[in-house]
Amino acid sequence: MRCYTQQFFIFVSHHLGSSFLSSNIVSRTNARMRYWSQFSSHEIQTVRGIKWYISNILVRCGFIASIDEAAKCNNYINNEATRIYQSCYQDTKYCSFTIKDYEGHSNLNGLKGIISSYDSVRHQYNIIIKRNQDLTLPEYRCALSPGVLEPTNLLRKELNWSTYHLSRGSKNNESKVIQLNMPHETIENESMILTTNLSTDWQSILKFRYATFELM
Repeated sequence: MRCYTQQFFIFVSHHLGSSFLSSNIVSRTNARMRYWSQFSSHEIQTVRGIKWYISNILVRCGFIASIDEAAKCNNYINNEATRIYQSCYQDTKYCSFTIKDYEGHSNLNGLKGIISSYDSVRHQYNIIIKRNQDLTLPEYRCALSPGVLEPTNLLRKELNWSTYHLSRGSKNNESKVIQLNMPHETIENESMILTTNLSTDWQSILKFRYATFELM
């Protein structure tokens, strides 16, 4: 009887312990999901605005006749908008993380990296993992759920997310200007460039002006 009782106690303790551990992992994962959702929401909204800004510049330059034709250079607009967001709004301090609780891929747990961009289709972050401090080793790029990314530095809750970029001191200034790449540098826009006057100095027009964008 005593042996049976001991075995039963061990059985219950094991399963209760497993359930408790699983509950802790789920709790931590959900907490990370909630935390990073603030960043992803900010990125989605800001990138959408930058796309609109770039589309208007393309209309002004004559690469497209109207905003409705922006789909003709969708890849170009997406790439430029992401690049501008990373330059103006991302902060490595708040985009750094350590992989934790990644079940099924425990070999990745403990690795550190930084967030590159958010994939709103897969609801994952495109990330860059640094194998270790050895700079001779190549970086590893992949996409992971926000739930396994433990932030290195927490952004204080009291900061206003609508002005997230303003919380980082002198990261940006009103005169910040980013030069856009020429649209015809991508294959999808080769046909468009044929109808555009190449003698025009487009470099002076193809610019993202941070201060102007923030006023919109």
